[in-house]
Amino acid sequence: PVWRRCVDLKVPITVHGSSAGWMDRRSPTSFVFNHIGKFSNASYTFCKALVLGGVPGRFPGLRFAFLEGGASWAIPLYNDIVGHWDKRNRRALDEHLRPTLIDFDELHELWVKYGEPTWTDLWADFAGSVPDEYGTTFEESAARNDHYDEFAGIGSDIDVVKTWFEERFFLGCEADDRTTGAAFSNHVKISLNALFSSDIGHWDVPTMAGVLPEAYELVEEGILNLEDFRAFSCNNAARLYLDMNPEFFQGTVIENKLPNVLPRSRREEPVL
Repeated sequence: PVWRRCVDLKVPITVHGSSAGWMDRRSPTSFVFNHIGKFSNASYTFCKALVLGGVPGRFPGLRFAFLEGGASWAIPLYNDIVGHWDKRNRRALDEHLRPTLIDFDELHELWVKYGEPTWTDLWADFAGSVPDEYGTTFEESAARNDHYDEFAGIGSDIDVVKTWFEERFFLGCEADDRTTGAAFSNHVKISLNALFSSDIGHWDVPTMAGVLPEAYELVEEGILNLEDFRAFSCNNAARLYLDMNPEFFQGTVIENKLPNVLPRSRREEPVL
């Protein structure tokens, strides 16, 4: 109902999540320890839930923006989702991990022949702990667990996940985040929508007027080219809203400034 309502209202989901207080950020003495990765970790977790839950597939018109966590976290997440799908999609489970593939007579023989002496006498306990599923077909076994296919939300074509990352997700980056360049050029060959999303009022911003020039330093240092910077500082933010509502900026002072919002930059070769 939440996703459907946002689609009806033509508004994207913009999330400023935090992982403060999670198990790996509970240092009583170091703010820096608790702060590093606080936002990216939360974005990583939420995005992972969206993908495995199939939300972008069920609501193709919906757009998501993950704020302040940067863009680089999305690359290992995308890589790991694809890698896990290769090993644990329904076909792979049926082919390699189906319980009925186990030959328990041979397993017992190998257990006794090669197992350490301390293990030999444990066979009866192990065999007695084997659930009944091992004596049924894989389909009957799976029927007892509605969640055995953990990629059901994605479906049979893993390539759709690349589309979700490239078209449905937008990644808010601070001005001084040098990893922003990874959104436009990376070895995974995925083009991400990095957008300028700075908390310019934070206590750690000495001069608010210096935030945008600091972002342009990414161009001066060769991390972004001018096309990348245009996408980062303008186009991607505009697309976040225009993709869901082409009339979003109608009647505003920038309405006539956005007639030529171009697709994000797609480099073929990574910048090393």
